[in-house]
Amino acid sequence: MSELRKKWIYSLFRKIFGFEPSYSISLKGDAEERFEILAKMHRMKRVKWALLNNQFVNTSKRILLNNRFANLFRKNKTYN
Repeated sequence: MSELRKKWIYSLFRKIFGFEPSYSISLKGDAEERFEILAKMHRMKRVKWALLNNQFVNTSKRILLNNRFANLFRKNKTYN
């Protein structure tokens, strides 16, 4: 039963936060309380993950935007 509970808590964590938990926790007590403890243990990693993801998204948008404007000013080349 505890192995199933552990898998459930970890899969819920993965679904909500997008990465595998790297710390192991004791499963004694309320499941909601255990999940909150697991989330608190990973707070810095979640912040780092969110910042990196945001930086990646912003960089991607900047590259796509630059390419879109660059395509407007390129001359159409016709190959014979």
